[in-house]
Amino acid sequence: MAVNTESLTVETTDENTETVSGTTVNSLELTPEQIETYTEYECYVDMGRVLSKVAKHDDGDDLKALLKSVLAKKKEYSGKNGKTSKLPGTLPMVRRAFPVEERECFENYYVLPAEDAKRVGIDYETEDYILLPRNPDGSKWTIEGALGRPTYFDEGWNDEANDFEFGKAVKPVAEPEPEPETETETETNIHKFTVEEIREQLQQIDDVDDLNLLLTDEKNGKNRKTAVKAIESRISAVSGTEDDTEESEPEPESETETDDAESESVEDAKAELIRALIEKVKNGESLTDAEVSLISSL
Repeated sequence: MAVNTESLTVETTDENTETVSGTTVNSLELTPEQIETYTEYECYVDMGRVLSKVAKHDDGDDLKALLKSVLAKKKEYSGKNGKTSKLPGTLPMVRRAFPVEERECFENYYVLPAEDAKRVGIDYETEDYILLPRNPDGSKWTIEGALGRPTYFDEGWNDEANDFEFGKAVKPVAEPEPEPETETETETNIHKFTVEEIREQLQQIDDVDDLNLLLTDEKNGKNRKTAVKAIESRISAVSGTEDDTEESEPEPESETETDDAESESVEDAKAELIRALIEKVKNGESLTDAEVSLISSL
């Protein structure tokens, strides 16, 4: 099925700017099955890029679950034991050597138009295009379709009156992961609050018994180190046993994965490029000025 890629502005080059184990972009040879495996990996990487951008403006639990599912699938293809680990080349090399619209499996995918990518914060002038899958019926997979509701990325979003219902069933791209166990309700329901919210509320609590109850519920529930430390510090302050030493900077929350998800995709691409350039030097080839400049900017 054809996809309109008129707005796609990604530059390609015939120069051998990447080398892995003696293989360059121009000499890279892959079977259709290997190309399809790389394309699947590419799709999960790009889905993660888009979902991470959207998640910065949308805190729906359904969106977080979808992003987590996509990142889990991406990991099946990357790393030492991933599906692409034994294949020739790297993902950046495949992007250059095999234009996506010319691949046999492209009928199962589509390229997100540049104007849509820009709305979500991805500029094709400086970043790679976004490859997304098609549904079994041939229609385009979209975040709105997967969630059953619009996000800020979609036309149906009302930013001033955001009354959309979050938490609707997610339509996963691949096999759904097992539903997490439902957290039991406690007297304080501390598990429903972020660590930052807990810190703010603690300043209003002066009763040691109430604080100990919060501490017990946290330890029996999520048991977040930063939350436990904040409650214990407040107990010490209220009971008069707080140290005179300065309180160390609170550790960052580990609940939100969206920034890590986006940086992980970018860092993966940087690592692959650096490995390729190292191999090129090992093979006795000289780096071009552009490549030296690129390394300096990383």
